[in-house]
Amino acid sequence: MKKPLLAGLIAGALTTALFSSSAQASVELSPSVPQLQPGVWDYVQEHHLRDLPDPNETLAMVQAYANTAPTAEQIPYYRALVQKYPESRHAHERLVSALQSSLQDGHDPHPAKTNVEILQHYLTASKIADSFGQTLYIESIRHYALESSMPEKASEWYDKLLRKNPYNWNLNMTYAELNKALNNPKAELFYLKAISARPEGNLDAHIGYTEYLLDQGRYAEAFRVALLPGEKSDYLDFLHGYALEKMGRGFLAASYYYQAQGFSKDFPFPSRYQIAASPYQTGLHFLD
Repeated sequence: MKKPLLAGLIAGALTTALFSSSAQASVELSPSVPQLQPGVWDYVQEHHLRDLPDPNETLAMVQAYANTAPTAEQIPYYRALVQKYPESRHAHERLVSALQSSLQDGHDPHPAKTNVEILQHYLTASKIADSFGQTLYIESIRHYALESSMPEKASEWYDKLLRKNPYNWNLNMTYAELNKALNNPKAELFYLKAISARPEGNLDAHIGYTEYLLDQGRYAEAFRVALLPGEKSDYLDFLHGYALEKMGRGFLAASYYYQAQGFSKDFPFPSRYQIAASPYQTGLHFLD
């Protein structure tokens, strides 16, 4: 008569153990609060900040940059903030936004100088981000390095980042675009690296490389740039058609152009690929 009682006790113990294990697992698997400075997480939740502060940013830092809009009028405020908190990535980022507002308003008396200042703060912010394992502001650094005629600043930083992470798609792609703008043959190497490291479904590297080859007159090579099975790009079809027409294969080019006609209505193609008096590009739309 004691066996059922003993079995019940064992079953109950097992159930309790299983429930305890399940509860412990759920606690371990639940998302943890980010490792932030005291009071910062509560402030983020209360004010619905879109960008999470870095682990080194104190509550005073966060309040200082989050409570003041980065308008052109606030440039002095954010310059002072960067001096006070040079280690705050977001302080540099917000100063950049204020400086950009000044450029966009058209009221900046020294736009060339402002572009240099923006580049410097983007580089500083990117280096701070890197110290926390993030790779940020890469395209912006390329843009302002070119605007400031200081491409070497971007190259030096990209080289350092790529030594640590040689297969970062965004780094390789942006470095390719930088070198392309400088007519540097290294662009091809970085396009190929970007193609090999690209995220699934991202076709930017293939398209950028094809344009690079076309702009060099390497039409046969451009036509051979192929996507993975199952991938499709109307714009790449157009570029392949352009390569064919430039090689004297207009009738075949027309079939590629036809596939891209609908796409060009919404996204007109670059005018540099418009062939004057071409009978095959009829129905395609180009930028003015």
